[in-house]
Amino acid sequence: MGEFDEIIGEFLAESHEGLEQIASDLLILEKAPGDKDVLDRIFRAVHTIKGTCGFLEFKKLESLTHAGENLLNKMRDGSIVANETITNALLSLSDAAREFLEEIAASGSEGDGDYSALTVRLEQLASGDLQQKPEGAAAPASPPTAPPATAPAVTEGTTPQATKKSSPPPKKSKPAPKKAGGTKDGAISERTIRVDVRVLDKVMNLVGELVLVRNRLLQFDVFHKDRNLAGTLAQLNLITSELQESVTRTRMRPIGTMWRSYGRLVRDLSSAVGKKARIEMEGAETELDRNILQAIKDPITHLIRNAVDHGVEPAAVREASGKNPVALVRLRAFHEGGQVNIDISDDGAGLNLDRVREKALNNGIVTPDDLKEMDDSQVANLIFTPGFSTAASVTSISGRGVGMDVVKTNVEELGGSVELITQEGVGTTTRLKMPLTLAIIPALFVETKDTLFAVPQSSVVELVRPRGEGQKESVEFIHGTPVYRLRGQILPLVFLCRELGLDTRKPEVLLGTGSDFTIVVFRAEGQQFGLVVDHILNTREIVVKSLDNLLKSLGVYAGATIRGDGEVSLILDVVHLANRSGVIAGAGSSLIGKSTGKKPLQEHREMDEILVVKGPAGSQMGIPVTGIERLEEFRLKQVEQAGGRQVVQYRGDVLPLVPLEHLLPERRKEEREPRTEDEKLLSDMERSRQTLQVVVCEFGSHEVGLVMERVLDIVSVDKATMGSATRDGTLGTAVIGERITEILDIDNLLFVAGEKGLVLPETSAQA
Repeated sequence: MGEFDEIIGEFLAESHEGLEQIASDLLILEKAPGDKDVLDRIFRAVHTIKGTCGFLEFKKLESLTHAGENLLNKMRDGSIVANETITNALLSLSDAAREFLEEIAASGSEGDGDYSALTVRLEQLASGDLQQKPEGAAAPASPPTAPPATAPAVTEGTTPQATKKSSPPPKKSKPAPKKAGGTKDGAISERTIRVDVRVLDKVMNLVGELVLVRNRLLQFDVFHKDRNLAGTLAQLNLITSELQESVTRTRMRPIGTMWRSYGRLVRDLSSAVGKKARIEMEGAETELDRNILQAIKDPITHLIRNAVDHGVEPAAVREASGKNPVALVRLRAFHEGGQVNIDISDDGAGLNLDRVREKALNNGIVTPDDLKEMDDSQVANLIFTPGFSTAASVTSISGRGVGMDVVKTNVEELGGSVELITQEGVGTTTRLKMPLTLAIIPALFVETKDTLFAVPQSSVVELVRPRGEGQKESVEFIHGTPVYRLRGQILPLVFLCRELGLDTRKPEVLLGTGSDFTIVVFRAEGQQFGLVVDHILNTREIVVKSLDNLLKSLGVYAGATIRGDGEVSLILDVVHLANRSGVIAGAGSSLIGKSTGKKPLQEHREMDEILVVKGPAGSQMGIPVTGIERLEEFRLKQVEQAGGRQVVQYRGDVLPLVPLEHLLPERRKEEREPRTEDEKLLSDMERSRQTLQVVVCEFGSHEVGLVMERVLDIVSVDKATMGSATRDGTLGTAVIGERITEILDIDNLLFVAGEKGLVLPETSAQA
C-alpha cells in the first residue's frame, strides 16, 4: 500500500467516526438548540472533513461541507437557531458525505453523484431564505429504515486499498489538517494509534494458542513436583492470563459507539409512522468484543423498529390512557454474571397475548391442548417462531414475520440468549444476554460415558448432586418426562448420554444402574432445565475453535477446544440441546418452571443470586454468587500449614483457608490465643465428617478459600426487598427461608482481613 493510499485510509476512518458523532449530536442539538458545546463539536467535525477534502482535492465533498460549515457558523454566532428544517438539512449533509466516503473507498474518486441541490439548500438556510418554511418542508435524505450503515472495515481503523487518482497528490509539504478548537485532540493522539483489526485478530489468535500451551504445561505440572518448574509455570500462568486480558481489551469497544445511530432511527421511524417517540440510553460505556457488536447491530435495529412500529401507541391514544404522548424507547446495557445484558424496552401497549394465542392457533404453531398447558411467558415467546407476526398489515417497516426468529437465531449463534418480558398496557422489554468475547471463554468440563465435553460457564446456574441411596428416587416422571424437584420448582431433566447417542437406554433404565450422577442446571430462553452427566471435572479458560459444517449441522455443538492433555473436546450448544430434547420447545415446555401455583406474569425485577450458608453461632448468612469462583469440598487430611496459616494444594497453587467467622468485624477485634488447626477450622459437625465446605473467592491476583459451617442453598433475592446494611462488611439484609439473613460484602471483608494479614500466607506469594 502506497503512502497516498494510507492517507486516504486515515481520512476515511476519521471521517466516518466524525459523521457518526455529527448525526448523534444533531439530534441532541434539535432538542437543546442553545447547547453551545454540542454545536461547537458539530462545527469542528465538519470543519475537519472539509479541510482534509481540500488537501486531498475532493472538490465535491469540500464544496458540500463548506456550505454546511457556513450554516453552522451562523448558528454559532446566534443569527440562526436550530430547528427541524435545519436538522433535516444537516442530517442530509451527513448522509451525502457518507455516500461520498463509500465511493472513495471503493473507487478512489468521488463518483458521479450530484449533490448540488443540497449544497444550494444549505446556502439558502445560511442566508435565511428558507427559515420561514413550515417544519417538515425538508425531508430526510433517506427513507426511515435502518440508519445508514457504516463500512465496518473503515470505522474500525482499517485502511482499505483505494485506487490511486489519475493525478498525484500535491507536491507541497503540508501538515495534517488543523482541528478547530481542538487542543485536547493532540493529547489524545499521543496515547492512541490506529491498528488494522486484522492485526488484532491475528494477535488474539496467537494468544489463544499460547493459552492452549499454558493449559498443557499446567497439566504437566500436576505429575511433576519439581519446585523450580512449579514456580516457573505459575509465573507463565500469570503472565499469560494478563496478556490474554490485555489483548482482549484491545478488541473491546463501548456499546455506545453502536448506539449513536439509533437516535436518528427512532426520530425518522416515529415521523414515518405518525407517532411521537424519544430514546434514552443507559450504560453506553459498557464494552463488548467488536465482533459481537457488529453482529448484534442488526438484531437491535430490528427490535427498535418493532418497538416504534408495533410497541408504542399513537400520541392521541397514549394521552387518552393517561400516558405521556411522547413514547419512550430505552436502551440499557450492564454486566451481570460474566455476561453483558442489553435491554431494549418501550412503554407501549405490551404484547396482546390473546392475539398471540389466536395467531398461533390459526397458523398451526400450537394446538388448543398445547395452549392450555402454556403460561403467559411461554405464550409470549411464541413470537420467536419463524413467520409469526401479529401485525394487521404489512408495511415497508415491518409486519412480514421474518424478524424476531432471525433476531433469536443470530443472538444464539453468538452464544447469547433472548428473554422477553411484557405486560399488557405497560410495555415490553427484550433482553439480550451476550458473552463478553467469542475467542477465549471460561468453561465447565463435564463427563458422560467416558467422554469429556465443555459447556460455557456463563450459562450454568448451579450444580446439583443428589446424594446417597435416594438418588434414583429423587427423580420423578411426569407424562414420561424425567424431572427433579428443586426448591419447590419442577426441573425437567435431559440425559446428555441419550441426546448424543452414547447410551440410548431409557432414563428409568439409566437411573436403575445405581451410578452416581450430577445435574447441571442451565437457563435457556428464561427457563431452567437440568443436564444429567456422570461427573463434573473442573473449569478452565478455553480457546473456541470453529467446527466443520458436518458437525455444525448436528445442532448440538457450538465449537471445539483443545484440552490441557492435548485431546479435543466439543463445546455443547446448551440452548439447541434443550430445544432438541423438547424441554424448551414451545408447547413441549409446559413442565418447565411449574410449581404448586401459577404465578402471574410480572415486570422484570432486579434479582441477585445469593449463596446461603450457616454462619457463626447458628446464624444464617448470604454471599452474592457474583463474587464466588467455585464451591469445593476438601478432606481434612489435605489441609497443611504454611506461613502460620492453613492451606491446601489447589490447581497447582496454594489456596489459603480462612474460616468465615474470622472475617467478621466482631471476630477480628478479638485477641485470640493460637489454637490447633482443628479448632481454627472445624466445628463439631465438620470434625465428625472430616471434610471442609469451602467457597473459593478471588482476592487480588490470588484465590482464597472461605470455610463455611455448611452451604445451605442458592436463592434469588429481589434487590428491592433487601434491607439496609446493619454493620460494616455487609451489603444489607434479606428474609430467606423465613429467617433474617445478612448479605456479606466479601470484597470488603477480604480487603480488611488482608491488611491485617489474616488472608494470605507468607508463602503464597512464592507459589
